[in-house]
Amino acid sequence: MRRRVSFAGGVARVVCPLAARRAAAGVPIAGAERDPVYAPLKRAFRDGLKKLGWEEGRNIRFDFRWISGNPTRNQAYAAELVGLAPDLMFAQSTPPVRALQRASSKISIVFVAVKDPVGDAFVASDPPQRR
Repeated sequence: MRRRVSFAGGVARVVCPLAARRAAAGVPIAGAERDPVYAPLKRAFRDGLKKLGWEEGRNIRFDFRWISGNPTRNQAYAAELVGLAPDLMFAQSTPPVRALQRASSKISIVFVAVKDPVGDAFVASDPPQRR
C-alpha cells in the first residue's frame, strides 16, 4: 500500500516507507524558501519527526513548495498535493488550510497556526470538556 500525506503552508510532499508501505505528506509553506524565518521552523519540524523515528533520507522525504506571499499559489499547490493522493495533509495557517479543504473533503488535514478553526469551519466544534 502507498500512503501519502500533504503538508500545506510552502508545500512539501513527504514520502515515508514503512516496511512494504509508503506514506507521503505534502506541506505548503506561506513564506519564501530563502526567508531566514523559515529555516529554524523547518529544522524544528524535521527534528521533531526524527525524535518520533522519521528520519529524512531513511524513511521520509520532503518535497517543499513555497507560496512566497503569493496567495494565488495556495489553491494551485493544494490541487497539486491532492493530485498526489495523500492519506493526510499538513498545513500552516488559515489560507493553505482553506485551499486544501476546498481541494478535497476526503483527505484529513492536520494544521497549526489557525486562529479560529471552528469559525473558519475547519472543525465542526470545540472538543468536549473533560470531567
